[in-house]
Formats: sequence, structure tokens, C-alpha cells
Amino acid sequence: MKTKTLKLVNNWNITLHEKYSLFVDVESQNKFSIIDSENDGLAIFSVEENFVEFHQSAYNFNHKIDFSTRTVIIDHKPYDEEEENA
Repeated sequence: MKTKTLKLVNNWNITLHEKYSLFVDVESQNKFSIIDSENDGLAIFSVEENFVEFHQSAYNFNHKIDFSTRTVIIDHKPYDEEEENA
């Protein structure tokens, strides 16, 4: 799985699949949406100085948070890649 790492607010980062898009909320610069290559919403989350909060996510959404590096890691793969590995 090829990934990309992007910088977020409050010195946080996010690593996610290269085909996914990250959008920032225009009213709240610390709130983000992850959209897949088929324009389906995968997750909505926000980052603060000391925590990350997921507000909504797809039922099978896989992620973890590395507090030592301040990185949100999205392990979720696109559906077509999941089929290739089955």
C-alpha cells in the first residue's frame, strides 16, 4: 500500500493511502474529512494540542494514533486493493 504523509495543525501529521483526499473544514481549521477515490466519506476527525477525536467513520475504518510522533495513521485500504490481497 503506497501512502502519503501530510501536515496538520498543532504539529500533528496524517499518513494515509495515496488515493485518498483530505479536506479541512472552512469554519474549523482543526477538523478534517477523509474521502476515498470513489468520493465516499471514510472519516471525520479533529485534532487538538493533546488529542485526536474521531466524530464519524466508516464501519470497517482502520486507524491508529502514534502519540510519540503525533501521527494519525490510516491503515484503511481501498476496496480494490483489499480484493487483490484476499
